[in-house]
Amino acid sequence: MNMTLKIASLLIIFFLMVSSFAFASFNNSTIMSESASMILIGIGLMSMGGFLRGSIGRR
Repeated sequence: MNMTLKIASLLIIFFLMVSSFAFASFNNSTIMSESASMILIGIGLMSMGGFLRGSIGRR
């Protein structure tokens, strides 16, 4: 049960990263949306890295 929750949260984080990147590519008239999507992608990558590190360390 715990492993399925981890996989589901990783998929949700990945979906948020992809949707923010697609939103920025559709709205590329402004630089603000691109920087916001880059910040969101960075936060998603950092949280995913910490999540994987914690799950590996617990094993």
